[in-house]
Parts: sequence; structure tokens; C-alpha cells
Amino acid sequence: MEKKEILQQLINYYTDGNKSRFAEMLEVTPQAVSSWMSRNTFDLDRIYSKCVGVSAHWLLTGEGEMIANDKALATVDKHIDSNVINIPVLNLDSRGGFLSNDVVEPEYVINYIPFSRSTAQQGDVVINVFGDSMSPKFPNGSLILIRKVELWREFLELNNPYVIDIKDGRRLLKIVQRADDATQYILCSYNPAYEPQPIPKTIIRGIYRVLMTVRQEGV
Repeated sequence: MEKKEILQQLINYYTDGNKSRFAEMLEVTPQAVSSWMSRNTFDLDRIYSKCVGVSAHWLLTGEGEMIANDKALATVDKHIDSNVINIPVLNLDSRGGFLSNDVVEPEYVINYIPFSRSTAQQGDVVINVFGDSMSPKFPNGSLILIRKVELWREFLELNNPYVIDIKDGRRLLKIVQRADDATQYILCSYNPAYEPQPIPKTIIRGIYRVLMTVRQEGV
């Protein structure tokens, strides 16, 4: 049995075929599960730790019974709190740049923070702030919840803080302002020690809106 078939059986069993709920149970994004499917692979350790009662032998080989301990299944909660979503905290500096295709791979996840669905949604991520250019509002070491702006080339709400993902792998947390030259933006800091800098739009790979600073226990 191929790994994608094993993964589909797990989704069917633990969350009645609902891939998004299965991803929440594993504390990964639905995109990560889709990526596993397409690559015919999965995170063995994570699945074994989260899928209560699953047989390690079946998970490795696809042979025998899927469930090793029927009694353990009494602890499986198939009714995930629909008002809460777990958002990954990413260690992007171990990789450089944002993740390709917006798939959050487990090796870059430091932790998960629960949020109310009125605050966060699938695809949002939490990252660390480095440096003091955006102090005091976003001090060095703080955590921020960010969301990708899909159509930033068509329209961007200016004079707000954004994380700018540059094609060379750098990430800049700045206030984005209009430039006289329509092919550029002006990036500004809250810290007056840092002067505004122009940036060509052509070198920007993506823009992420800063939703809020967060605590480890979530919102």
C-alpha cells in the first residue's frame, strides 16, 4: 500500500474523510496534507503521535490492522472545537525566505498557537521579529501573526505594517507607503533612527499583512 493510500485511510477513519479537520488534528495546514498526498509521503512521527491507537506496523507497511489498541480510541476526539484553529509558529531563519507554494512543512514549525477563528484562518502563520527598526510597536523578539496579501499588485492598503518577502530571501517588516515612482514603494520604520527606503516592486515576491502581536498562549 502506498503512503498516500495509508494517509487517505487515516483521514477517512479519524475525521470522516475531512482533510481540513485531519490537518487540525495533526496541527499542520491542509496544504501540508495535500503536499504529502502529491509526494506520496507523510510525517511518520507526527501522525503516530497524533493518531491515537494507530498501529505502528500498519503505518510503516500498510499491512495488518490499522488500529492496534481499541481501548485507546476512547480518547480520540473526532469533534475538534470548530471555534479554535492552531496556527504554526515558523522558524524561517533556518531556511531563508518563506516556504515555497505556501506549504508549511513540519521541519520548519517551532510550535502551534491556538487562535479563535474570528482572529485567524488557515494559511496564517506566526513569525519572530528580529531587529529594532519597528520598535516600540514590534520590539525585537516579539511574535506577529501574518496573512498573505494575495492581490497586492492590484491593490494594497498603504500606511500599514507588512512583512515584505524579497526574491533574494530577505524579509523586511516595514510600513509600506506610496512612492512618487509607481514602480516602487517606500518602506518606513517606527524607529526614527531608520530612514525611509525605496524598494522596486519587481524584487518583491510576496507581501504579508501584520494582523497583531501575539502571546504564546494565543488569542
